[in-house]
Formats: sequence, structure tokens, C-alpha cells
Amino acid sequence: MPQALACAELIERYDFVSPAAAQLLHRTGWYLQERALYTQAENLLRHAQAIREQALGSEHPETAVTLNNLAILY
Repeated sequence: MPQALACAELIERYDFVSPAAAQLLHRTGWYLQERALYTQAENLLRHAQAIREQALGSEHPETAVTLNNLAILY
């Protein structure tokens, strides 16, 4: 988990926009959500959603999965 969070910080700092960056944020956010760390999970899932919309488009299935996980979180 420390490595994933360090990567999340770098993704944000350097404004990476790639499917791989979104995947890492999405999976880390989902992991944190499952452990009831909702605030941290929300931040990562929202960032993953923004990247996926930008990189893949709003109609892409992976974008929809992240949006669904945000809905579950809320």
C-alpha cells in the first residue's frame, strides 16, 4: 500500500493522464474503500474517474466501472 500511495502522489504531482495511472488509482481506491477508509478512497476514485474520462472518454466501460464504484462508495 505505501508504494501505491506514493505512486498516486506522483500521478497527481506530475498530472499523468494514462489508462495505467487511472487503473492504479482505481484499484487503490477500491482497496481503501473495502477497508472503510472512505475519504482516501473517494479522493483516489474521483481522480481515477477524471483521468479515465480524459484518456478514454465518458462512454468507455472502464470509465463506467469507476463511476459505479464511486456510486457504491456514496
